[in-house]
Amino acid sequence: MTEASKKRQRSPNYPVLDLREAIGKIETIYSVQRKTPGSREDFSRILGYSGLNGTSGKVISALSKYGLLVGHGENLRVSEVGENLALHRPEDDEFQQALVLAADSPAFFKELNAAYPDGLPSEHTLRANLIKKGFADQAVLPALEAYRNSKAYVEEVCPAGQNGDELEEEAHDATPPYSNAHACSPDIRSNSGIASYPIPISTDNLSITVSGPFPINETQWNLFFTVLESMKPALVKVEE
Repeated sequence: MTEASKKRQRSPNYPVLDLREAIGKIETIYSVQRKTPGSREDFSRILGYSGLNGTSGKVISALSKYGLLVGHGENLRVSEVGENLALHRPEDDEFQQALVLAADSPAFFKELNAAYPDGLPSEHTLRANLIKKGFADQAVLPALEAYRNSKAYVEEVCPAGQNGDELEEEAHDATPPYSNAHACSPDIRSNSGIASYPIPISTDNLSITVSGPFPINETQWNLFFTVLESMKPALVKVEE
């Protein structure tokens, strides 16, 4: 097998569900589990699968790509975005803001939005460009369907006259300062490749600096997030 054919078989990550389908899944999980941590197998069984397998694994992965599940290993849980989508109605501001954040979370969706800000090109051109990027022939259509259906759902739910950019700005404004930390430029990058990111955590110039060999992959990020959560009792003081 040639290197080119291997690349085509390893299609870049994309969610196997569109956003409307993903919200239905997170509603089911949240109704049983709330925000209690569990494993991928636990959530697979809640969704009606016999256990963790190829199909259920892709569904759980899709929920993570939309940011509806966060964490790693046994500490996977429903995120705040997932909770707002599960609890609120489509006409609620909380639902709409969470919807825009979720629609912008998958890396594949972000790449398409950045590459084609004025709309997608012809089917032939788009297919050719995706295959060049490593998509298998059979993955192009479901990947595009997930993107198009998700975008259409956001347009359906969002108020007329208020575009997604406005809602996304509101959603980000409603979240803590550290939610945009990934957009920061490193303050220091050493010769060894270690980058340091000062992350603002309050309005009085208080910040925490995170250092490491960034960028890291998604698995490493999830593990980092889980370890950080486990350190919360030692790092966060209890308010009187």
